[in-house]
Amino acid sequence: MEEKILESIVVGLTKTLIDESKQLFDEIYDTSYDKIKQFIGKDLKTYLTKQKDKYSHIKTLLRGNTPVYLYDVYFPSKLIYENSIVNTTSTSELFNAFNYITIIGDGGSGKSTLVKHLFLNSILEKSKIPILI
Repeated sequence: MEEKILESIVVGLTKTLIDESKQLFDEIYDTSYDKIKQFIGKDLKTYLTKQKDKYSHIKTLLRGNTPVYLYDVYFPSKLIYENSIVNTTSTSELFNAFNYITIIGDGGSGKSTLVKHLFLNSILEKSKIPILI
């Protein structure tokens, strides 16, 4: 269910970006708008869709090689910064509070899963275009 919602958000985000770029470039250059429309409409949508598919499913110890939907097993993490707890449920709130984040923890503590959540959440909130390296 959430997968379909995430997919529709990707489509909606790319449409919104195309509409906003059209308004921005209407007065400047029609050719630039066409290039941006192609990039946002095709290339960005392809990127977001592929990355959503890649990071929305994870393999777990219990399921073996059968990937499960991330949010079926994800438990929200909280980070500690200067003796205060930082909530990670909203990417936009997190990055409004901090420009950059370094996540440190023991092996198996959920760092990679948290990063996948932040990636998918930024698509869901339409706050930024996420790039996961």
